[in-house]
Amino acid sequence: MQLLLRVFISLILLQGVCQAHEINPDDTEMVSNKAYEEYFKDYTQRLYENYKPEKHFLRGWSQGDEFMYIIRRDGTVENLDNFFRSNRFARYGKKVILETKPAPFPDEIKDDIIFVDTWMIYYKYDEQSFRLHGRSKYDYSRYWKRFYDIDSINIVIIELEKDCRIKKRSK
Repeated sequence: MQLLLRVFISLILLQGVCQAHEINPDDTEMVSNKAYEEYFKDYTQRLYENYKPEKHFLRGWSQGDEFMYIIRRDGTVENLDNFFRSNRFARYGKKVILETKPAPFPDEIKDDIIFVDTWMIYYKYDEQSFRLHGRSKYDYSRYWKRFYDIDSINIVIIELEKDCRIKKRSK
C-alpha cells in the first residue's frame, strides 16, 4: 500500500513538470514554404559573419548565451533579451544581433512576427545552423506571451559557434 501511494504521489508531482505540446494544424507551414528557409539561411549567415568573438574575448575562455527576440515583418528586432546573465559577452551578443538588421519578410512569408532563439557560443567549433521549429502554442510561451496577445507563433532556432581554443604554432 505504501509503495502504491508513493507511485501515485510521484505521478501527480511529475504531471506538473510535464508540458503537453498541442499539435497545431499550421505546424508545417515553415517547412513547406521555401521562403522561410531562404530567409533564415541568409539571416543566419549574416549573423555568423558579424559574430567575431575572437576579436573581443580571450582565446581559451569558453562563453555563450541564449538570446530571444522577435523579428517583425519590416525587419525590426524587438524585445531582445538574453537568458543567462548580464555581462560583457551578453552585451556583445546583443550588439551583434542589433547591428545585423534582418531584411523585411518577403511576401511569401505571411507572419507579422517570428520568434527567434539564437545561441552564440565561443567554445570549440566554427559552425552555424538554424532550425525552422514551426508554429507553436507552448514552446517559449514564457517569453512571447508576455509581449503579444496571440495564440501561437512561428519559432526559429539559430546556433552560432566560434572556436576559442588557443591555436598551437606549427614548427
